[in-house]
Amino acid sequence: MVAAGGDGGVLRVWKLGAGARPVVRTSPAEEIHGVAFAPTGGLVASAAWDGALRLWKVSGQKAPVATLRGDRHPLLSVAFSPDGARVAAGGLSGSAWVWDVHSHRLVAILPVRQPIWDIGFSRDGRLLVTAGDDGVARVFASESGRPIAELHSGIDHLEAAVFDPVRWRVAVAGERGEAPVERGEAAVLDCVECRSLEELVCRAADRLTPRALSTLPRDARDRIDSRQRRCHAGR
Repeated sequence: MVAAGGDGGVLRVWKLGAGARPVVRTSPAEEIHGVAFAPTGGLVASAAWDGALRLWKVSGQKAPVATLRGDRHPLLSVAFSPDGARVAAGGLSGSAWVWDVHSHRLVAILPVRQPIWDIGFSRDGRLLVTAGDDGVARVFASESGRPIAELHSGIDHLEAAVFDPVRWRVAVAGERGEAPVERGEAAVLDCVECRSLEELVCRAADRLTPRALSTLPRDARDRIDSRQRRCHAGR
């Protein structure tokens, strides 16, 4: 299926190969800026100019299943967690919100303090990345809203951000320069802070030089050597 929003507050969903007539859902919003399907199927979310995140059934019921609000400022982006249990949205106010899809309870608020043009979950659902208007991709804990990392892209204005599905990297895209000399740029940023404690310990062990190891007591060298073997075996 493919979903699209836009002017008029109309959400359209097409089923590929089933003809050209879309399923239409009409909201009271003037514009819909972001749409996302739940990975578990059956639901689609719309982020609208009236500040509302609406959850819709793909088929059947035409009214929203739920209308969720963080504040009254326009929403620009929306994303579901990989397990479909949570949905996040961000917008012009500089905040992002995370809700429980089933209970509609607000789980966390992310204090980005910049217009959020895109938002996305990590592969395990524990982190969220936002594309900021200041060129910074910010990473937060999705359960608590705690800031994890600020990744400076060198791009003036970010419009997209997504986690690598395999490694702890973030791909971003946006614009550099001012009109009429604007150009699009993309970058891939490494998020060291996104890694688990185990991965960080492995990286630290790998960075010890033979000279540094030679200054350590024998028992410490043995422990580090054992750690390195376990790390390499796990990879």
